[in-house]
Amino acid sequence: MWGGEGNKLAVLLMEFAANGTRIRDVMLTSLLRMGLSVVGDLDRIALPRPYGWAVELDPEGGLTVRWPHRSPLIHRLKVQFPDVWRIAATRNDAVVLVACCDVNILDGNNDRVASGRGILSDLAANGDLVGAAIGFREQGSLSAA
Repeated sequence: MWGGEGNKLAVLLMEFAANGTRIRDVMLTSLLRMGLSVVGDLDRIALPRPYGWAVELDPEGGLTVRWPHRSPLIHRLKVQFPDVWRIAATRNDAVVLVACCDVNILDGNNDRVASGRGILSDLAANGDLVGAAIGFREQGSLSAA
């Protein structure tokens, strides 16, 4: 979650294991070509809403990220989101999606490391973080009708 009271944004961080500079560059370039933008500063973020992207959450908690490709980027990944994340995503009809490679924001127990925001800020400063505001739909909810 980013923002303060009354101005919360649901954030979805996608971290890819690239295992090397060349694969990382190919992955980030692919995401840029598909409509994401370089995030240069986490505190001054202005993101487009690219065509063909959508974040969907099904009634069983499966997350799907659609992008301008015939197959989803993520398909029915089981993720536990806090209620405040769902409320913010539904209220804004959008999720801030940011993507990076080989960062290890989560430790071995899938808990966020204390310096997660600092790591993302460093990535942004180096041009290694991409993102966009992506339309959100929770399937089976009244807002999805």
